[in-house]
Amino acid sequence: MKYSKEQQKAINTIDGQVCIISVAGSGKTSVIVARANNIIKSGVRPYRILVLTFSKAAAVQMADRYKMQYGSDGIRFSTIHSLCYSVLARAYNLKAEDILSEAGRLKFFTEFHRQLLYKRVSGVPDDFDEYYRKCNEYINSMAVGTADNQESKSSSKAYLEITFSQYKEFKKNNKKLDFDDMILYCHKCLSSNKKELEYWQGIFDYIMVDEFQDTGTLQAEIIYMVADLRKNVCVVGDDDQSIYRFRGSKPEIMLGFEKDYPDAKRILLDTNYRCGRYIVEASLNLISHNRERFDKKIIAAS
Repeated sequence: MKYSKEQQKAINTIDGQVCIISVAGSGKTSVIVARANNIIKSGVRPYRILVLTFSKAAAVQMADRYKMQYGSDGIRFSTIHSLCYSVLARAYNLKAEDILSEAGRLKFFTEFHRQLLYKRVSGVPDDFDEYYRKCNEYINSMAVGTADNQESKSSSKAYLEITFSQYKEFKKNNKKLDFDDMILYCHKCLSSNKKELEYWQGIFDYIMVDEFQDTGTLQAEIIYMVADLRKNVCVVGDDDQSIYRFRGSKPEIMLGFEKDYPDAKRILLDTNYRCGRYIVEASLNLISHNRERFDKKIIAAS
C-alpha cells in the first residue's frame, strides 16, 4: 500500500509520545495497523503492544485487518473496558458473571421507570427511550464526576438522582458492576496498588489509542498510568469528530495531550480521501466556528 508523506511519518514515528490528528477519511486505521507492524519490525515482541479502540466491534475489525495484511501476530487489540476488566480480574478475581448484562440493566430501568410513573414523580418522561437516555447520561456523568449537581436537584431532574441511588443499590444487592464501575475501580486499583500498577506497566512497551477525542478523564489517566514506565504512548483521533461528551468524553483531553507530554510529537493527517472538495470545504467552514480545537487545514484528495 502506498502512503502519503504524513501517513508515512506517523507510521515511522514509533518512540516516545505521539499525537496523530487524523481528519475524517484520512486513513487512520491503515496508519495504526501499519505503525503496529513497524513497531514489531523494530524488534518489539507483538504481545508487548496494546492497541485500544473505542468499541469491541472496532477492536475485532482492526485485529482482522492486521491479520489480513500482516498475518496473526499476538498484538492486543482491545477496548478500554476490556483492559480494565483484565486489571480487576487479576487484582480482585473479577469474573464475567460479575458484570451486569445489558439485559439485566434494561430490566432494572424498565421496571423502575414504571414505578416512577405510577408514583407520578415530577419530571419523569413518559417515553421510556427518553428516560433511559437521560439516565444513562446522568449515571455516566456521575461516575466520572461531571454531573451538574444543581441541575440534578431541580424539580424536573430530581428523578435522575432517585434513579441513580436505586441503581447503585440494585448493583450492590446483586453484587454486580457495570461498565462505568469497571473504569472507576480500575482507576482506583492502579492509583492505590503499586504492585498491580507495576505489573501492568511491565506488560506493554507500546500503547496506541484510537478515537482519543472520545476518551474520558479516568480513561485517559488509566492509559497514562499504564504507559508511564516507558512512555511510549501514541494517541490518534480528531477533536472535530468528538460526539460523546454526554457519556463523559472530553475532547479537551486530546487538546491537552501536549501539556501532559511537552516532548510529544504532533503529526497531522489532513487529507480526506473519502469526500470531494465541496463537502470538505463546507465541513471545515462549519467546524471552524468551534473555539476549542486544533488549528488545522483539511484538504480533499480529489
